Amino acid sequence: MNLATFKLSERDRAILVTTQFDAFQSAVTVAKRLKVKSHAVHYSLNSLREKGIIRSVALINPFALGLQQFGVFFSLAPQSQDSPQRVLEELAAHPAVAWLAELGGRYQYGFTYCCRSIFEFSNFLEQLAARFGDIFFEKTILTNLSFTLFRKRYLSNTRPENDCLIQGGKLEGQVSLDEIDMAVLKAYASDGVRSQQQTARTLGIPRSTVQYRVQKLEDSGVIQNYIHLISARKLGYEVYRLLVHARGFSQQLKASLFEFARNEDSVVNFIHCIGDWDFEMTVEVAQSSEITALIQRLNRTHGAHIHRTEILTIFKQSQSVQYLGGALETSKSK
Repeated sequence: MNLATFKLSERDRAILVTTQFDAFQSAVTVAKRLKVKSHAVHYSLNSLREKGIIRSVALINPFALGLQQFGVFFSLAPQSQDSPQRVLEELAAHPAVAWLAELGGRYQYGFTYCCRSIFEFSNFLEQLAARFGDIFFEKTILTNLSFTLFRKRYLSNTRPENDCLIQGGKLEGQVSLDEIDMAVLKAYASDGVRSQQQTARTLGIPRSTVQYRVQKLEDSGVIQNYIHLISARKLGYEVYRLLVHARGFSQQLKASLFEFARNEDSVVNFIHCIGDWDFEMTVEVAQSSEITALIQRLNRTHGAHIHRTEILTIFKQSQSVQYLGGALETSKSK
């Protein structure tokens, strides 16, 4: 797959890592931290946006909305090879699909579906079967228990204090949203973060209403943070999903694997799940040999507790921080 890539300066890289988990911090603050000029920060971020390397979005916490996350990895049946695009279009357009990827390895595709219960998820799969037939030649279904997003530390030696954002892993109170809440949430998470004034004009409501609703969403933990989505592929990096099959259900192993992922600069997220495997790590590297070296380090430190590992190549993906309120709308319509 041919894709234009961009070479970043060390300053660009430091700015990216510094602002990744705080897309709204002022250029003056970033400039002071990195000891550069504020106009250089403005120029760098604007250039990165224009090139499509970064996009500012609200990071939505599905667990705060009372949503469960189900991961599905599958390959299409041979007789359905004339309609893969139709299946992907259906999944991409569905409001409850939060992540969708084209893969290489044991599975051709993967997606994450958000809903309130396993019964809603089962109903969704039955609807897919009714529409497209028995399309799944091979499939694996998992329940995601927690999701951790790490900074892209491989970009720079700059190390801001908060190095990760964690979702799930514990019971959370369900936040109740009305139609205005969901409209504001969609505006903030679907098309990139805009000003409250722009959002008010788009939705046709007073700015004060937007301000109040956004504050409510932030205070309740539904909007967890404002982040920059960074396209690793546009920077020339290869993206992989590492699947870890553990030997048991040890709390100590989970904590230890989390620390392993946290200390590996190329690991950009960590998922704890229940299903065919137990943990997932998304890894972004400049060369494929780096993923092999990472697995070797994992086997040296945790081999006695790991049954096996698998690698999936991620050729293309839509990011997993999209508007999840659509899953609530889907649930309400049932």
